[in-house]
Amino acid sequence: VRFERLMELLHAKMLEQSIEKYEGKTVEVLVDGTSTKDDNILAGKTKGGKLVNFTGNAKQGQIVNVKITKPTTFHLLGEMVE
Repeated sequence: VRFERLMELLHAKMLEQSIEKYEGKTVEVLVDGTSTKDDNILAGKTKGGKLVNFTGNAKQGQIVNVKITKPTTFHLLGEMVE
């Protein structure tokens, strides 16, 4: 029970930090390919290694700008911008 509570607190803190750092901001993302869960969504990583799933049109290996629309605990959601 104590471990579960600790994990809940940790996830809440991580989400809070992710929202503060990324929400509404534009970040550079290296495109890895499509999302493992949806072929219509692209996936990539920030310079800091954070996973980003986003909409847009880009090829693997490109570096694109992505506006973060929804930070979550372990990844970011966004849309590609020019």
